[in-house]
This record gives sequence, C-alpha cells and structure tokens, in this order.
Amino acid sequence: MSKLQYLIVDDEVFNRTFMTAVFSDEASISTACDGKEALELIVDTDFDIIICDVQMPQLNGIDLFKKMKKDNFRACEKFIFCTGNANNDFRQFCSQNEIPYCEKPIELKTLKDTVHRITMCDM
Repeated sequence: MSKLQYLIVDDEVFNRTFMTAVFSDEASISTACDGKEALELIVDTDFDIIICDVQMPQLNGIDLFKKMKKDNFRACEKFIFCTGNANNDFRQFCSQNEIPYCEKPIELKTLKDTVHRITMCDM
C-alpha cells in the first residue's frame, strides 16, 4: 500500500514544519505557503488530505476551497481548516460546506483524530 499524500498549506513556517513532523510517518507531505502555491500542487497531485490555514497572502484558505470546489477537485472533500480566528461567518461557512476545522493553537489529538476520520472514510 502506498503512502497517503497530505498537503499542508500555511504561511507560517513553524506550522508547516510542525505538521510535517506530526504526519511524516504516515504520509508523504507536500507544503505550500499560500493558496496560490497550493493550487499549483493540487493540479498535479490527488491529495488525500489538505490541512489549510485560513488567513494567508495571495489566496486565502476560504478562496482556495471555493476555487477547488468550483473546479471539481476531489480533494475539496478532504479539506481541514486550521485557524486562529473561528468567527461566526467562518463557522457558518464550514457548516454549510461540511468542512471540519481545528482552532489554533492546535490540539494535536483533535487534528490527528480529524485527519484519521477523513482518511478512514476513504478506504
């Protein structure tokens, strides 16, 4: 069985490095510093999970998700937001689009449980 493919999208180097370390034993990890860079990777790779920050330069996480959904990328069904600003509009957007999210500072168990729940549904 080949390794799963995860994409971590965050403009903070620490967050990308941390999540890469957390998941590198179970998946091949790609990273992007914003939504624009992530889109370039998504075109070429069918990711099993996308863990994405919300507030980023170039193309934010919500706009990345909307673009992926509009363009019918399968990975938009495997999307997890990580944010330090889960306001009511954001929560409503996630609820309407059935997107799980984790609040920063990230609780490792919550993030891992969310990732594993999504990857298990795909098997």
